[in-house]
Amino acid sequence: VGIVKQSNENISDTTENNSSIKSDYSNVGDSSKEENNNALQAEKEKQDYIDNQFKLIAGNVKYFERTYSENEWGLENIEVKNTGDKNIKSFKVTVYFQDEAGNNIAEDSFTFSESIKANYSWKMESGRYYSFDNLASEVNPNKNIIKITDITFEN
Repeated sequence: VGIVKQSNENISDTTENNSSIKSDYSNVGDSSKEENNNALQAEKEKQDYIDNQFKLIAGNVKYFERTYSENEWGLENIEVKNTGDKNIKSFKVTVYFQDEAGNNIAEDSFTFSESIKANYSWKMESGRYYSFDNLASEVNPNKNIIKITDITFEN
């Protein structure tokens, strides 16, 4: 009988130890949930800023003559306005190419590492363009939508 009693005490001690272990590790998932929530909140803040304070003023897709035998499609004349209260460290512009029905069928993105202070504007250097890589033959570069798709705030 004493042995059984001792075994029960050991089981009870183990259960108490497991409870304390569980409580010690119960917050592990909470920190990753908090990090996920913070990341989601940061993405929402960036998207809200893009939608409301960081405006694409101009941008153009054009066929460029590089040499007498080589031509290519590219993006030129990007102009943005930061009407918000935060400084921008860099931003990404994405060109979505569409089919005749207006469905996106290809895209190409360009990151501009330009510091743009709050309430400032920026325009791409005249005569400069970014060429599109690997556009399939089915893509009509004239059917496109140009959007700002990401920003990085200055710290």
